[in-house]
Amino acid sequence: SRGAWTESGAQFGTFGNFSYDFAAAYRSDPGQRSNNDIEQRQLSLTAKQQITPHDSVYVNVQQYEADSGDLNEFYNQNLASPTYRMNEQQDPNASLGYHHEWGPGVHTLFLAARLDDTFSFTNFTQPSYFEGYDAVPTLIAAENITMNERFVERLDIYSGELQQIWEGPAHNTIVGARIQYGHFH
Repeated sequence: SRGAWTESGAQFGTFGNFSYDFAAAYRSDPGQRSNNDIEQRQLSLTAKQQITPHDSVYVNVQQYEADSGDLNEFYNQNLASPTYRMNEQQDPNASLGYHHEWGPGVHTLFLAARLDDTFSFTNFTQPSYFEGYDAVPTLIAAENITMNERFVERLDIYSGELQQIWEGPAHNTIVGARIQYGHFH
């Protein structure tokens, strides 16, 4: 074995009016060549509490982390980048829900969520072309140079959703609205 392994597990249960699920996954692979490694970790917790016979609360929290080198496949392995590194983190993504049953077949649902993701990569040997043009758009020079490349993206999204459900003998009616706000950096 080259040392690659994947492990996952889950624990779930119910205690009276409370139920939960906890799941975890881990993956580690050193790769087939230099700087071809990857390491991933994911954790998730979901819980639901029945407050009254007509009201329940739902919570979900997830965390994800990944770190890797150059995972691209190449016919010529010498073309792989020896310095490319990628990292992604979601710390944490969370959802909170509420359910109320007004009567048989009449439900109100509310869900609020927050998504947080940071993705970055670096490459100190990114091949790039420098091109020079004269006054008339004619190429006068093209030179292969190496650039130091660094990229970071951050995402924050907040979401809220409200739904009203009416269940009838012949059809169901669902009316709802969602609002989202977020920004990218």
